[in-house]
Amino acid sequence: MISKLYNLNKLKINQNISLKQQIKAKIHNINLEIKDITNSLNTTSVEKHGAIRDFKLLSIHKDTLKYKIKLFNMEKQKYNNDIIKYDGIITEYQKELEKYDYLLKEEKKQKLIDEQKYEEEIASEYVQARFIRNMTR
Repeated sequence: MISKLYNLNKLKINQNISLKQQIKAKIHNINLEIKDITNSLNTTSVEKHGAIRDFKLLSIHKDTLKYKIKLFNMEKQKYNNDIIKYDGIITEYQKELEKYDYLLKEEKKQKLIDEQKYEEEIASEYVQARFIRNMTR
């Protein structure tokens, strides 16, 4: 039963780690998007002798890009909070896993001790039987 609980916690840890990795991949994609938008923001321009409306359009476009960056940063913050949550969950499962690992090791030690006692009893009975057989001769 303890080994089943141990394996279950191991599975839960692996699932949460994979979920955490997926969130990290999303954050990486968001960072790439932010980088692309920032590059676009820095390189967007108008003709040297463009009209005033071109400058207004440029301003609107830059404001839109800044707004997108703000949205991406908010989404990134949400994912960072999720990572912190998964770190806590993984830590709890690791504590339980260590507890079950300790119990499994103790169970193995007890089995070895019991097996050794059983072998000693058999050896003792064999020695006693030989001793009795030698005494009756």
